[in-house]
Amino acid sequence: MNSFFDINATEYASRKKELLLLVTRLRAVGAQSEIDLPQIVVIGNQSAGKSSLVEAISGITVPRDPQTCTQCPFECRLSSSHNSWSCRISIRTEFNSTGKRLAAVSERRFGECITDKSQVKLFLRRAQFAVLNPDTSWNKILSASAEDLRTWSAQSTSSPSFSRNVICVDVEGPDLTELSFVDLPGLIHNAEPESVQLTEDMVTSYISTKCIILVAVPMTDDIENQKAFRLARQEDPDGHRTIGVLTKPDMITNGSKKVLQNWLDVIEGRQHRLAHGYFCTRQPDDDERATHLTRESQREREETFFTITMPWCQSNARERLGTQNLVNALSYFLMDTIQSSLPQIIKETEEQLELCQKELARIAAPLKEEPTTFLLSQIARFCSDFQVAVQGSIEVPLIQSHRAIYKTFKYDIQQTAPKFIPITDDEEAGPCMNADEEDEEEPGTFRATRLSMNLSDVREHIARSVTRELPDNVPFSATVALIRDFQISWPQYIDKCFEAVRAATLAALQDKANHVFGRSGALQIHLRSLISKIVENHQTACTSILSKIVEIELIPFTQNTDYLQSNTERWLAKYKSTRSARNAADATTNDTGNRAPPKLVGLRFPASDFKSTKYHSNLLASLPDGHYPIFKPISDGPSSETTMCCISASVDSPFSKFSLEEIRFRAYSAGRPHQPGIPSQPTAAPLGNDHERSTRFAGSFGTHNPNSFATEDNDLFRTILDKLAEAGLPVSSKEELLSKLKPSKDEYETELKLMAEVSSYAEIAHQRIIDYVPSFIDLMFVRAIAQELQMFLVSKLELDTPKGRELCARLLEEDPNIVIQRNEVLSRKGVLKNVRRKLTMFSMHRTIS
Repeated sequence: MNSFFDINATEYASRKKELLLLVTRLRAVGAQSEIDLPQIVVIGNQSAGKSSLVEAISGITVPRDPQTCTQCPFECRLSSSHNSWSCRISIRTEFNSTGKRLAAVSERRFGECITDKSQVKLFLRRAQFAVLNPDTSWNKILSASAEDLRTWSAQSTSSPSFSRNVICVDVEGPDLTELSFVDLPGLIHNAEPESVQLTEDMVTSYISTKCIILVAVPMTDDIENQKAFRLARQEDPDGHRTIGVLTKPDMITNGSKKVLQNWLDVIEGRQHRLAHGYFCTRQPDDDERATHLTRESQREREETFFTITMPWCQSNARERLGTQNLVNALSYFLMDTIQSSLPQIIKETEEQLELCQKELARIAAPLKEEPTTFLLSQIARFCSDFQVAVQGSIEVPLIQSHRAIYKTFKYDIQQTAPKFIPITDDEEAGPCMNADEEDEEEPGTFRATRLSMNLSDVREHIARSVTRELPDNVPFSATVALIRDFQISWPQYIDKCFEAVRAATLAALQDKANHVFGRSGALQIHLRSLISKIVENHQTACTSILSKIVEIELIPFTQNTDYLQSNTERWLAKYKSTRSARNAADATTNDTGNRAPPKLVGLRFPASDFKSTKYHSNLLASLPDGHYPIFKPISDGPSSETTMCCISASVDSPFSKFSLEEIRFRAYSAGRPHQPGIPSQPTAAPLGNDHERSTRFAGSFGTHNPNSFATEDNDLFRTILDKLAEAGLPVSSKEELLSKLKPSKDEYETELKLMAEVSSYAEIAHQRIIDYVPSFIDLMFVRAIAQELQMFLVSKLELDTPKGRELCARLLEEDPNIVIQRNEVLSRKGVLKNVRRKLTMFSMHRTIS
């Protein structure tokens, strides 16, 4: 029969031995636990003919009676040699009794070299018993008979049914082909569920790697019924790594032509296709095995069967029939896989070594210094690192987190600002009533969440506070009560702020302690308790200071009287302006349907005369509160004229019937011809700082003596009266004009002043508290801990006493888990270094040769 691959005649005949030996050595040092090594894995259902197939490939006899079925992986390593046939058995221990992978892999020779093939079966039984019973002496096992082994197995109650540790069988001889494969326990059905699952998990763990999967499929059953085939499809859905081996072809009678044709279609690639296809072998039956046929006789009978038996004798895939063709193909596939995998093996080895180095760098090295000296140096490092964090560090964003907390505290305090609305219960609040909501540069930065108070509420509050005061005197207790009302929630916000800073600081300390003192769990626990203690001490001291700050703030006081006065005036002007604007808006709304708004006409003056006329200046400087002067140059240039109109927004003023925007527009447009393309109606414009200008020009215009006007100005004043008449505002005399421009006193003047005073003081108090609280927390808590931390830890540990030194030694004892972790990494590193050394030696040998 023509061979599919004549492996021993190819140009890489010598290369294949070296490659297989390299993988064998890598596996012996445990490389398979770290990197994916190429291998062939033989799987199949129980009674699928897998044992016969293994015997045919390896040339050895394996245990096959029910009591000694395959219960652990067998790794067969075949090698051609000019020497006589020999076999050596080793046991590779990779897992402990619980199934956990060991840190270090060991491969020990089991017994002496075997030169008699008939002894292999007994030695394999002994090796399997040793694997399943690791506590039994090997000397006892090696001298046991097959009957002894069966008796001991029956009497044992602690032996597991299966093991993942490997029996390695090295066979060499002149008629062998370079090949290595792993024979796994057959998949069982009629057994304990635990055993069924264990064998399935073992098979899955092997074939999930990038190995070549050799599936034994008996031709006496449908291929879809084979659990082994389903598992192979599950792990290799595309069939790129799977090779099917059809067994027991002689069990199908010649009359089953349809069955035979179906299997022929499988062999020839028409059904159930795989990338590497299928092979078919015929092994001796029970009667033939009883005659102890030689290997050569078995192969001759197999070849005869495929030569004379239909339909195999007429198949166009004869190179896929017979054990030798299968062995040659497997050897070729394995060597090709090893050759192509070498670069990846080298790469993975280096990557895993680098990971080990990083892991060891993360794990604390074993202590070599005297414990007390070492601990003192670590405490100094810990305290120094925390000092850096307190000063401000990018690596440890402690202060950044504090700033965020203080920002929240500032917002919380601002939310407590008093909210006064300058209207009464009988008046309807309009869109301009939120008098304390503006930009941060204006009064009213603070947006309150508290209930608001209007003028009626404030009047009622004053009335409740009056005791022995004279009329029109606001009791100081009324002011204090309103101040304390917005301060009532300050303590809870201060506590909230401090607790957040305390938690952030403690977390930073604990994290740093874990990093610096991470080598010992006991030391970590002890230092964490000491850190918590010093934090608690300074927490108590800082809390006491913060409570005093609250007590101080509950007593109204400030020496910043200039700011208090000016800010009170600003708030008062703001409340009055808001109130006047609202009343003006109401008046406009009520009067719109009754009469047409008058046309306002501005007055023109030469700019130079206007600026130099003292009477005009006196007039402008005398505008009372609530009046708005508006000036607009008619044209640009040195001879430009100026339009001026004095407008009152008082409730009882004729000008109060119009909104401020309309008044400003009409004053601006007074005396100017309409220009095409420019709207003739007023448009909305921002109020700007008109009120500030009105207060700046506030004076005694209402009481100005008419006789103070010079004679030469009478004509000018008459012109003003004429212009007002043209605008629909007739005035007969100076006195009437002055009386109409003079605003009446607001009946809620007292309440407005109290609201302004409290709002002004609130700003001062807020500015103090949002600075004082963070400053004292930083000084009395954060910085205080940083300054005292090292002295506190050293004193509490008592390192200068025998008791303290003894405690130090105990605390620095390594955590057993860290020791285990370090040893595991060191073991992995050792394995990988051995792998790298083997790979380097292999490369050097190939270069030399």
